[in-house]
Amino acid sequence: MTHSSHTKGAEVGSSAPSYGYGVRPSFSQVLLIFLRRWYWFVLSIALFVWLGSSIVKYRPLGRQTYYMQLSSREPHELTEPTMQLSDSTFKTSPWTPEYIAMLLNTTTAVVEAGKRINFQVDYAVKTPWGMRDYYNQTPIIVHFDDLLPTDKMDCIAMLDDPVHPQQVTLSGFLGTAQGISINEPYDVVIPVGSTQETPVGHVTITLDNPKHHFPYHIDQKHKKIALSYSTLQDIRAVYETEMQVTMKKADLPLSSVMRVEMLSNRSERRCLDLLYEMYLVTDSLGWVEQLSDEGAIDSLGQFAGTIPPAGLSPFRLIDEPRIAKDLEPDLFIIAGMGLLGLLLPLLLMYIYWAIRGVIYYVCELPGLLRRHLTLDLQRGRKGKKSLYPNLEELCTLVTPEGEPRTIQLATPNRTKYNDQLISELQKALQQRGVSCAVWYLDLPNQKKLSETTSAVYHTTLTPGLVGSSAFQQQLQQLQTQHQLTIIAPPALTEDPTAYLLSSSVAQSLYCIYRGSTRIRAIKRVVHQLQIRQQVDRSRMHTLWVE
Repeated sequence: MTHSSHTKGAEVGSSAPSYGYGVRPSFSQVLLIFLRRWYWFVLSIALFVWLGSSIVKYRPLGRQTYYMQLSSREPHELTEPTMQLSDSTFKTSPWTPEYIAMLLNTTTAVVEAGKRINFQVDYAVKTPWGMRDYYNQTPIIVHFDDLLPTDKMDCIAMLDDPVHPQQVTLSGFLGTAQGISINEPYDVVIPVGSTQETPVGHVTITLDNPKHHFPYHIDQKHKKIALSYSTLQDIRAVYETEMQVTMKKADLPLSSVMRVEMLSNRSERRCLDLLYEMYLVTDSLGWVEQLSDEGAIDSLGQFAGTIPPAGLSPFRLIDEPRIAKDLEPDLFIIAGMGLLGLLLPLLLMYIYWAIRGVIYYVCELPGLLRRHLTLDLQRGRKGKKSLYPNLEELCTLVTPEGEPRTIQLATPNRTKYNDQLISELQKALQQRGVSCAVWYLDLPNQKKLSETTSAVYHTTLTPGLVGSSAFQQQLQQLQTQHQLTIIAPPALTEDPTAYLLSSSVAQSLYCIYRGSTRIRAIKRVVHQLQIRQQVDRSRMHTLWVE
């Protein structure tokens, strides 16, 4: 939409400073520049959120804190001389919280619990982000029946189906089996639910229970699973290092609550299962020992009484094994990548804006050009037939009244929009019945644009051409044939011809294109206009093109 030339020019001219520099745009104006490129932000955020989701989906599992809380049926040992206890607190049972904590920290508890979940066997898959623990999602459970606790072996399991496998092909056996080095590349096919002889002894493969999988990690698309069997000493050392048993310090001195923690980068399923099995192992040791004291089991450790054991455990599980999370790490990663997707376009646009140094608002125009601001012209969107749908005011401004007229449309730096404007203006004038010619003054190395309209002429600039008799004869010829002649000189930063033409034309329109004209070029033009006293500023107009 166009605006009134007199109103706009008066408004801008009245507030324009007397110096030659423009005013910096406000924060809201800069923000509006960014928001006009909203689709950049949408695409960037979507891309980075997708990337964050991929990282969460495929990244190696990070270190997490897993814990459970137990409560002993016995009080703490008397550690303070001033503490007075009633006779009822003294028990013959040794199952105090301190004793239970010591038992949980023993090798026996970790090893026995680990054997129950087959913790010497690890499952991993290859992802774009490296190897990832696959125990959360594995559809199969592999038992190496004949391997010794001191053996160490690696192999590859190839599944015929990633979700419901019927058979598994084991290959690439490498390591030690029963103390003997093994390097067997050949394949062994084992139906799921059966046992098969392999280079490392008998191997049993069973189908895992899908109910044990973690719903937020369900991604069973891998057919190739890397299996590794670690020595009992190595795997025990890892878990013992990661395990920690502490008392709740916030509780009263007689509190019987204890907390078992594990800091590990292994799968959630593995760690939580290990903690729970440690509770069961320690619990079984507790009631077996209590029954032994009461004579309720025989020499073989079997229950010998007629009454089933109930209420016999020395402690109970009050907080089941879980992950200690202050913030969901997956959500944090995705949110962080989304924030990065928001900030990156801002940074790139700012750098691009700073490097290009283009003008975006009228307030940035130097005072000399703002005082001569005659017209605002709205540029249409892409896809429309007319790039400048509203040229009526500009046509009225340049249409001659009576005798033929010559004007020039100059621009500080080269831009494709200047040629588009000239072409649109010529068409609009011709539709109004005004005979209009366009005369391009091209630099020697400038590429000629192909024109489909008539009355478009090109002349290569040579030294001394402007002001010569040949130039004047050509101009008079155009004025004879056409009512209006539009001269399009080179960009002012490339050639000073436009300044020289000021005395030969009726109007000089300096076209400033929002987002395309450089501020540095505008300042150079203003500087040249100030030092060239021969320029008739009464015939100078500034055209602001949105």
